[in-house]
Amino acid sequence: MEKIARNNKSLIQEKNIELFKQNDIWGNPRRFNYENIGLISPSTLRYINVYEDLLRLFKDLNNFKICEIGVGYGGQCRIINSISKTEEYTLVDLKKVLMLAQTYLDKYALNTSIRYKTMNELKTESYDLIISNYAFSELPGHIQDVYLNKVILNSKRGYMIFNNINPISFNSYTKEQLLEIIPNSQLINEEPCSSSKNCIIVWGKN
Repeated sequence: MEKIARNNKSLIQEKNIELFKQNDIWGNPRRFNYENIGLISPSTLRYINVYEDLLRLFKDLNNFKICEIGVGYGGQCRIINSISKTEEYTLVDLKKVLMLAQTYLDKYALNTSIRYKTMNELKTESYDLIISNYAFSELPGHIQDVYLNKVILNSKRGYMIFNNINPISFNSYTKEQLLEIIPNSQLINEEPCSSSKNCIIVWGKN
């Protein structure tokens, strides 16, 4: 929360933070009392932190076509589209995960048009922004290749939180390899750091 307040204090002002807290209406998440903002779940606070990163790196997400790889229950999508007005937001995951995300997101009026796609339903396409919070880096290499060829290498910008937990048998790409593969990509620190080996890979930043 300190990092959010330092970089974009408007995100934790009452009008916006109350809007973000609506993420916790459904699913009965555990909430904790944080100074100056009150009760909120840690997962919602983490999604706000990612949103702050995105605004700082890319300035304005309005009218963006966004593709998120690995979507959880849809919380990141809802945080972004509670304020930003993206043109289109594509969520990519396993079918059962997408069903959960749609059930959750259908309870909100969002500032975007939503598409739900499995890996094989995803077409080769260019997006304004690719997002992946840990998910891409946890995939086996041959699955990572699908996403690289279909959307990552075709898209203008990207934000990928990278962790290093895969077994050797996955033959996943290292962060060094991804920096060579993705044009104009670079590493930035994850703040706050969730693990000593974690980092963020970005490209196309302003």
